[in-house]
Amino acid sequence: MPRLVRGMGINMDIISSISTVAANYSIQKVATAIGTAIFSKVLDQAETGGADMIKLLEQSANPDLGANFDAIA
Repeated sequence: MPRLVRGMGINMDIISSISTVAANYSIQKVATAIGTAIFSKVLDQAETGGADMIKLLEQSANPDLGANFDAIA
């Protein structure tokens, strides 16, 4: 049986349901924000790692390497 608030005629089950939905929505918003922040940080680190890898490859590249390859063995 629905519970009513005295003098207000408001169904407490409806209020409880609304508050539950609002709380779940807030929790979902926070979880989404955290996930987005983590993804952004991981993406930044991947970009930095890629840029560092390109720098290392450019520094280690020897343009003369393989220029005098003897294909006859």
